[in-house]
Amino acid sequence: MANAMGRHGGTGNGEFTERTSGLGALTILGEQVAVGQDVAHWLSTGFLSAQTVCLLLNAWLMARIGPRRTYLLAVVVFTVASFIGLSGTTIETVILSRVLQGAAAGLFQPLALTIVYAAFPPEQRGIGIGIFGMGVVLGPAFGPLVGGVIAAPFAAWLVKHL
Repeated sequence: MANAMGRHGGTGNGEFTERTSGLGALTILGEQVAVGQDVAHWLSTGFLSAQTVCLLLNAWLMARIGPRRTYLLAVVVFTVASFIGLSGTTIETVILSRVLQGAAAGLFQPLALTIVYAAFPPEQRGIGIGIFGMGVVLGPAFGPLVGGVIAAPFAAWLVKHL
């Protein structure tokens, strides 16, 4: 694979499949910044590890500072981490930003149902949880496809313009 769009500017069937999966985006990013898969995998591993830890810390943090401040903390951490990743010039900086984003995501996940529970009256909570559930189901189904399509060409552009 010469670049994110293939040797001749198009995509072969297998290449499209690789580009549209999260692993494909990691592979392409690793090629573009000249790091191996052993380093590039930390983008997802770091995110998922931090997310898991913060999922477990969420109840404690909400008890200490409240759900509103926990949510605001998660928004601030995720936003700052996004700017760190955007301005990062090394793979280590990008990995750090993904770890911080994972920590914020771990705070967001349990808060979502807390917000649904608080926002809907008891007789409408089933509808609220159903709407939330649609996002939970459709996000993983379409997220890697959309993310891969967006990330693959952007990774090539980013490396070219740094």
